[in-house]
Amino acid sequence: MIGSHLNNRVEYLIKGSKLCRKFTDYLCLDEKKDEINIFMGIGFISGRDGLSQGLPIDVLNMIIVADQVRLKLLPVKSTIHLLIADHMAYQHLNREELFLAKNVAKCYQDHIVALLRSLDLQDKVNIHLSSQVIEDERFQAILKILREQDIEGLPKSEDNLALDILTCQNGYTESHRFYFVNQAALGKFFKDVYQCQIKLGWSKGSAHKVISRSEHYDEPHFDRFYRQIYGHDLSFIYVDSGHNLANDASEVPYSAPNKGYQHARLLFGQKVSSLTINPKLTLVRNIHIYYEYLTRNREMKECSLEEELSAILALVEEKPKASLASLQDAFEKLKIDSDLSGSPTLTPGYAVFRSDDVALPSEGVIHATRKLKKSGASVLL
Repeated sequence: MIGSHLNNRVEYLIKGSKLCRKFTDYLCLDEKKDEINIFMGIGFISGRDGLSQGLPIDVLNMIIVADQVRLKLLPVKSTIHLLIADHMAYQHLNREELFLAKNVAKCYQDHIVALLRSLDLQDKVNIHLSSQVIEDERFQAILKILREQDIEGLPKSEDNLALDILTCQNGYTESHRFYFVNQAALGKFFKDVYQCQIKLGWSKGSAHKVISRSEHYDEPHFDRFYRQIYGHDLSFIYVDSGHNLANDASEVPYSAPNKGYQHARLLFGQKVSSLTINPKLTLVRNIHIYYEYLTRNREMKECSLEEELSAILALVEEKPKASLASLQDAFEKLKIDSDLSGSPTLTPGYAVFRSDDVALPSEGVIHATRKLKKSGASVLL
């Protein structure tokens, strides 16, 4: 949007990247700033399809592009702020679902930390949990103003998206309003508090209209709402979507919901020997790009696809404390004894099973310990 040397260089990088959507309409960087930071968010739940089974390797689309923009174009002080949007996952869940969601959040945090350490980015990326951000007084102030937004005071726009969302009309519900308002408030928070001039996201489609006029409840849709509220004070970069192994269809790059039907994804923690991959998939092209980035600081040797994928999956060698399947199994163990009517009371805190590395909330540990001893599991208190 605003012509400048830095915006032109960012546009050039985007259009030359195989991991980026070639969309550059919303670049408005102020190159006079000594610090230009990048904000990106990831989640692990779908309202329709449930919790993620694990962290897909496609998240590297976002991490690699963010690092390339930071390293090649931005001031040396610039950093990346990565938000794990865990508080979004805690809405409207029952006790058992909340228990699972909080442990999946911990798994994601562990995997992201290990991944950044392996890529030598631990000093360049700051990790935030949205459940902590929303307690910040500065975020609360932004959210309050947005919730009380004067409809008459909205900037003029090409459509009535912001008006429709804030007034819950033309198909938008209170649930949509909550989500859009929180997304916008988070973007504004990282812009104002952490000097993030760039919001890096992903888009399912690549066509210009699909991104600029999205109505698919995806990041371009949320970002359009943001611009209609705050104007053009953020630059937006979109990377390619993730891809599944079944039919190469587009998927969320940072989440792999358990949909109940075959949409196999490549997840950190998988074993290469158990996978069969069609070499024509987009994901195979991306694996080559990931491996090239991984070996960027050393001589790159020619490898097979299996060797490249093994090297990528090894970036996260530390096992997460739980998988979704093992958590569900552990929760069932807690309900074995019939003398407890209903589920035990669960609150934050952790007791760890040595037998399968499953993390469990610690309240109700007396009941849990009694039951788990019967099943042979040992508990650390």
